[in-house]
Amino acid sequence: MADEIVIVVDDTTEEVALEIIDQLQAADIDTIAKLNAIVTDATIIDTTDARLSDARTPTAHATTHTNGTDDIQSATNAQKGLATASHITAIEANTAKTGVTTQISNVVEDTTPQLGGELDLNGHSVGGSAQTATGDGATTIDWKLGNFFHFQFGAFNETFTFTAPTKAGTFILKMVQDSVGSRTATWPATAKWIAGTAPTLTTTATTGTDIITFYFDGSLWYGVEALNFS
Repeated sequence: MADEIVIVVDDTTEEVALEIIDQLQAADIDTIAKLNAIVTDATIIDTTDARLSDARTPTAHATTHTNGTDDIQSATNAQKGLATASHITAIEANTAKTGVTTQISNVVEDTTPQLGGELDLNGHSVGGSAQTATGDGATTIDWKLGNFFHFQFGAFNETFTFTAPTKAGTFILKMVQDSVGSRTATWPATAKWIAGTAPTLTTTATTGTDIITFYFDGSLWYGVEALNFS
C-alpha cells in the first residue's frame, strides 16, 4: 500500500513519496521526533520552537463583568473605548453619569437643550404647568420658570416685576380679581402697550378674569390684553 503526502516548504511544493510496507502503529508516530524521522525531506513541526515548551498557566476568565473588579470593567478610555467601573455604576444607577458626556436619560438633565432642525409635533400638543401666586402687593414673575402664570389678586393692588428669560418668547398671564374686586396692576417700565396705554382690568369681584399675553423680544415686553372673561 502506498500513500502520497504533499508538503509545502519555503513556498515550493515538493512531493514526498512514502512507501509504507507495514501498517504504521500508533507507537511509531506518537512523538514529533518520530514523525520528522519518517519525513526526511521536510520538517513537519519545528521542535525547537520555544512556544511548544513554554508551559503557561491559563488565566481564569471572570464569569461576569459587573462586579467592578475585573480587567474589562476597569479598562481606561484609551483601551479601545471601554467604560470604566465608575461609568457603568453611574449608568446603572441612572445618576449624573460621571464621565459620560454624550448620554442623558431625559431632557431634564440637559439644562440648555437645542433642536437640530424644525420641530414636528406629529399631531401632539406642547404644554406646561402654570406658575401660581396670590397677590400681597408685590409679585415677581420669573418667566424662566414657565410660559404661563395664574395670578389671584389678594387684598391689594399689585406691582409686578418680571424676571426675563434668556431667549425671546411668548408668555401668558391670567389674572383673577379677589372677593372685593377693582384691584389694579402696576407694570414694569419695560412693558409696552397698544397706543402706549396699559389695559384697565375687569373690576368684577371674585370672577373678574383677564388674560394678558406678552411677547418678549429680549429686552421689552409687548402686551396685548383680553378682558372680562365670563
